[in-house]
Amino acid sequence: MRSPLLVIDVPQIFYYRRIDNIVLESCHARISHMNIASQQDFAELDLNTRVSELVRRSAVTCVPETTLEKVFKLMDQTSAGSIVVVKDGRLEGILTRYDLIRRILVPKVDQSTPISEVMSRGVHYVQADTLVIDATLTMARLGIRHLPVLRDGQMIGMVSERDLVAYQRTSLRGLSVTIARAKRLEDLKQASKRVIDMAQRMLSQGLGATSLARMVSHLNDAMTRRVIEIIEEKHEGNHAEPLPPWVWLALGSEGREEQTVATDQDNAIIFAGDGDLYRDRFMAFAERINKGLAEIGFPLCKGGVMAMNPKWCRNRVEWREEITNWFEKPTPEAVLDSHTFLDFRPLAGDVGLADDLRKWVLAEMPKHPRFMRAVAEDSLRNSVNQLPKLFWLTGIARWLRRKGLKVEWMSPKEIDIKKWGTAPVVAWARALGQAIGTKALSTDGRIVALFEAGKLQRSEVQRYREAFDLVQRFRLRAQLTSVGQDNVLNLDALSLHDVQKLTDALATLTHLRQSVGLSFRI
Repeated sequence: MRSPLLVIDVPQIFYYRRIDNIVLESCHARISHMNIASQQDFAELDLNTRVSELVRRSAVTCVPETTLEKVFKLMDQTSAGSIVVVKDGRLEGILTRYDLIRRILVPKVDQSTPISEVMSRGVHYVQADTLVIDATLTMARLGIRHLPVLRDGQMIGMVSERDLVAYQRTSLRGLSVTIARAKRLEDLKQASKRVIDMAQRMLSQGLGATSLARMVSHLNDAMTRRVIEIIEEKHEGNHAEPLPPWVWLALGSEGREEQTVATDQDNAIIFAGDGDLYRDRFMAFAERINKGLAEIGFPLCKGGVMAMNPKWCRNRVEWREEITNWFEKPTPEAVLDSHTFLDFRPLAGDVGLADDLRKWVLAEMPKHPRFMRAVAEDSLRNSVNQLPKLFWLTGIARWLRRKGLKVEWMSPKEIDIKKWGTAPVVAWARALGQAIGTKALSTDGRIVALFEAGKLQRSEVQRYREAFDLVQRFRLRAQLTSVGQDNVLNLDALSLHDVQKLTDALATLTHLRQSVGLSFRI
């Protein structure tokens, strides 16, 4: 039997040929860039750069009424991979080369059709002062390749995936793809090692600790989700009755997106349905996930803060009852548990379960001022107040040692930078953030929220953010260089300049502690 002939008129031939030219030229440009980028080391990229600095030319634009015929000519002439639709300077939509076949060629859309009928609306964009690392994370998370850049609501240009990240084996998107395609836990174990390698490179390159922590959290999120998917496929095959809706929560630093490279697990589960009926099944499910995470490089929590334990595996009613108990009886243990849990962030499953609990917590917490005061009092127990003096003594002691004098009594040679540096700041920001009812979870986000609520001056916010970022950076350095003592900072290894910077940062952050005392009259 002969195959049927494809009948097509001459105008259509040119129509398809123009689309072919657009796609082929754009792909050629992409491949050429990849060949160049593959020769570059990812560590050479300065991800502290703002995306506005990467905008080399204005985006190819048109108005909503522009016909597809004119759009194709414009994209063909400029070899553009996308065209942005604007009206009165405002972003209306976008059409990329990847949309051409699915939205235009296959449905045989007429060339006289205005672009407004086929463009993508609700376009994702970034502000001009967005960091490259944050724009890269946005692209990786959304699976997109182009981002319009806006300043004061007006579009100033476009950045593409190839503008942001050199395609190299250890690139962020490449690693994200590797994680998403992993079939075995062993594959994820190798990916986990690459995350640490990437973090070391970026830290040495000078990437800010806050951005680096977000990047690490993003990749750890992806690995956790993939572990859950792999385990879930096997788990569901062993049971005839499916589990009711559930959500996996990241707690602690992962919940705040402040994950560092040396961290154990902190997680929990919220599930729907009867607790007595389903808890054992969920705990068995969670145990396999917890052990899977341990296998790929996330140690089991020494304190048992894991979803496989009944304390952290509850249905939605039980969680509300437990949190109410914390609010009404804020014992030291209750406050500690609240610190661990209330920074929760959903990673997998039915996100609505987590959203509902978050809304309830935000509405309920203000009704319990005694609990909020207990949180504030707890945050003031460990203080960085004495550290500036300690570092001053360290400098003197080092000078005296070089003169041959034994002065070990003057100051320690090392400190736990988490206990005496980052943890108190996290606690202060949490206490102040809870007082204003912010939804922000990260320390950086809570500091910004305090400014937006009129509790801090703009200059204070900038100083606090920079100081916290610096202290976090020293913590990351300690984790990447120490063996067996993840948060121990060797003071003798610091230059006098580093000692001064750390001293100044901690002195600055002490003012945030004073804000807690004033807010709660402690």
